[in-house]
Amino acid sequence: MYRLENPDLLYLFIIIPFLIVFFLINKKWKKTQLSYFGDKDIINSIFPDYSFKMQNIKFIFFLLSVLFLCISIVNPQIGRKEVEVKRKGIDIIVALDISRSMLTEDIKPNRLEKAKMSISKLINKLKGDRIGIIVFAEKSFVQLPITTDYSAAKLYANTISTDLIRSQGTSLSSALELAINSFNKESKTNKIIIIISDGENHDQEALDIAEQCNKENIKIFTLGMGLEKGGLIPLSNGASGPNYLKDKEGNHVVSKLNEEMLKLISEKTNGIYIRANNTELGLEKLLDEINKIEKSELGSKVFTDFNDYFNVAILICLIFIIINTIISESKNPIKYIYEN
Repeated sequence: MYRLENPDLLYLFIIIPFLIVFFLINKKWKKTQLSYFGDKDIINSIFPDYSFKMQNIKFIFFLLSVLFLCISIVNPQIGRKEVEVKRKGIDIIVALDISRSMLTEDIKPNRLEKAKMSISKLINKLKGDRIGIIVFAEKSFVQLPITTDYSAAKLYANTISTDLIRSQGTSLSSALELAINSFNKESKTNKIIIIISDGENHDQEALDIAEQCNKENIKIFTLGMGLEKGGLIPLSNGASGPNYLKDKEGNHVVSKLNEEMLKLISEKTNGIYIRANNTELGLEKLLDEINKIEKSELGSKVFTDFNDYFNVAILICLIFIIINTIISESKNPIKYIYEN
């Protein structure tokens, strides 16, 4: 297995063609300047020891030294052996509500930002489990397919906003249906769905899909984001302060946590419901439940034990620098070395 430790520095090699072009232009300029002294015989009499051939050789060694310096910087590596790392884990789909009500600030800084924090902290605690992310409002879509790349999972989680879905509403049934279809049907790995929402949903179909999850041995855990007193739903910041969502009568809409629906959904699969607040995300309880689930063995091949070869490239670079220093532009380099 061959790889480069710093492939992002490959652009350094672009200096090679620039050096070649500069050398050729400079060589042509020198020849033009020498032509003012007369014909070739006169120039040879004035500069008896100067050799364009030796100049070319010196430049070649200089160019090779730059080339191997660049090679040492990108650091080529070769893997000596391939090992198979076996992991044990479960498949987790996080379904995150991104409807406008999740911008309510009864939980600071708001429900959505708090939910994103909880997802990142959850990912940090996972070991070997695969995770995927779904976002939903009136509709739902896969934000991140199921993966073991936790860095990518956190990156995708941080980019989530309410702008991802224009149509507003909260369709838990749509999220659950997409979550079921996002799992690998052929995999025997245990599967769970974590719904993070304020529960503002009047879609009874979600309970029917939860029943289907139970038949397929998929557990559902629900995390309620919001407080019982609720809060106003911000729309934008105007000159006089933030604007909040109003109903048809012009009254401010108060978004409250609907625990009942979230509890019913989790109970259908013998899962649990956890309420988040300003001081507690409920992650410890959630992780305890996840760790109780039997984990299946997952295997993935990786290459390890890479050898670095930057030191070899540096050594070759130094050799070419020394050779370039020793060689003169004289027609008789041995005589030049002896006289100096």
